[in-house]
Amino acid sequence: MQDIIDNTAIKFEDVIDSLEKVNLIKRVKGEIYFCTNKQMLEEIQKKLGQPTIPVLTENLRWHPFDFKYINQENK
Repeated sequence: MQDIIDNTAIKFEDVIDSLEKVNLIKRVKGEIYFCTNKQMLEEIQKKLGQPTIPVLTENLRWHPFDFKYINQENK
């Protein structure tokens, strides 16, 4: 789970919610279990298809919004 969070920068709660919606995880007595099999993964892939545009992470440029800078301008 931590690998997914680290590699996508998506919040834990959002990862859990998304994986629950496609039945890839189950919660049992407060514990989270991955529930996958090859057939299920193939069905999900069939529904979603393959990405049509490859994303090259080395080409991504992202900078977080700087609230401090905005607040200084408004003073």
